[in-house]
Amino acid sequence: MKEVEENWQPPEVPLHPDWEGLDEKAPRYMHHDSVRDAARNLRKDLLSDFEGSAPAGGSATWSGPGTFTQVEVLGNVGPKDTGTWPTADYFGQNVARSYEILFGKYKELVGKIEAIGVAIEKAVDNTDQGHKDSSA
Repeated sequence: MKEVEENWQPPEVPLHPDWEGLDEKAPRYMHHDSVRDAARNLRKDLLSDFEGSAPAGGSATWSGPGTFTQVEVLGNVGPKDTGTWPTADYFGQNVARSYEILFGKYKELVGKIEAIGVAIEKAVDNTDQGHKDSSA
């Protein structure tokens, strides 16, 4: 199973031939401030949804957007919570293992969203600096 995950590639998605901006001869223009703002908003708005805090009561029946902290606190259920008889214990072990995987992937997702926002901002900053440096 691990080998499949490491070698997995997303399927090719055909590009629509009339999609604006795909014409190689068309002039290119990017409004740098808008792109920078979009990257900052991605990081600020989207990550705030992911990185919010868990509810004060911390009940297992609580529902909401599923912030990072909520998944960490409310999803961390294991054998100690499900019971000591064999079936409950095995169920708890399965839930605990699922939590480890889910929480790890959720943490990776949050990190990648942050990295994308930072990379976009850095690319725009580099482009701006290049324009500035070449416009002596």
